[in-house]
Amino acid sequence: MKTKMTVLLIVLMNTTLVQAGIPIPDLTLYGEVTVGGEPIGAHDDVSIIARVNGDPDSLVGAYRMGDIPSAGDNYVLRIRLESLADGSSQSANAALIGQMVHVFAKISNYLEVPAGSVTVQESGAAQYLDLHNGSIIYPNGDLNADGIVNFMDFARVGKFWNRKDCGTANDWCDGADITHSTDVDLLDVSELADTWLDKASIP
Repeated sequence: MKTKMTVLLIVLMNTTLVQAGIPIPDLTLYGEVTVGGEPIGAHDDVSIIARVNGDPDSLVGAYRMGDIPSAGDNYVLRIRLESLADGSSQSANAALIGQMVHVFAKISNYLEVPAGSVTVQESGAAQYLDLHNGSIIYPNGDLNADGIVNFMDFARVGKFWNRKDCGTANDWCDGADITHSTDVDLLDVSELADTWLDKASIP
């Protein structure tokens, strides 16, 4: 019995040592999003995420464009906040007042574009913050602009395979005619092979 009590006390002590912070009202960010000079709207497959100091292990807020219909083409991002009591440690999913939060536009599973930052001044506030990134360099062959050359792009070439009427009027067969030869053929497949799995970059 004495041994069990000792073990229980140790567990309780350790629990106290790693106690998380106390949740406080969120900070809400909202506004417009522009990536690579193009406005992002409710129908775009883009998520807005927030990380403390840009730390990839910290995720303190996320919003998928269009999740709140009344927001229209604006994003609405709730930043989880907490305060620390004696002996408590900061959670990976919450920010503290005074910390810098970096906001990213996640345009695919492969690319998070830095779009803005804010210093948390108070809890429970709503703050207007337009997000924008000047440019993104997409690899040649990233036909759907998801940040990587992969099977999705190969499928685009397959969809227009052997088309011989590509040009500016149809945007070079939706980009499948990579070489702009007016035909979708093996030359375009070769271009895809040269950049296979290359990812977009941010200058």
